Amino acid sequence: MQLKAQRSHYEERFPGAQDHVVLVGEKPVGRLWLCTNEDEIRVLDVAIMPVHRSEGLGTTLMRSVMADAHTSGRVVRLTVRRDNPRAISFYARLGFEVEAEDALNLSMTC
Repeated sequence: MQLKAQRSHYEERFPGAQDHVVLVGEKPVGRLWLCTNEDEIRVLDVAIMPVHRSEGLGTTLMRSVMADAHTSGRVVRLTVRRDNPRAISFYARLGFEVEAEDALNLSMTC
């Protein structure tokens, strides 16, 4: 039910967004949901199954998104919850910087 609500929200707010399945070999291990326009690549959601975390998959995915953005002259933008220090640290290590914030979220760009 939560996934259905999330999908509905993203489809309404970000028409044309694409939900990708992350594979290792032929095995699904995560997802990457992106919305791309001429100015930015917005990361709506990135998730790796817990048993596959800390294997470098998230870093590889994000570096690929960042390379695509760089090649096409776009920025990468995402929102992360303030109460997720592990994700904030991950994005900061990749070079993302906070561009805006509110009580719940940080908007980061690279």
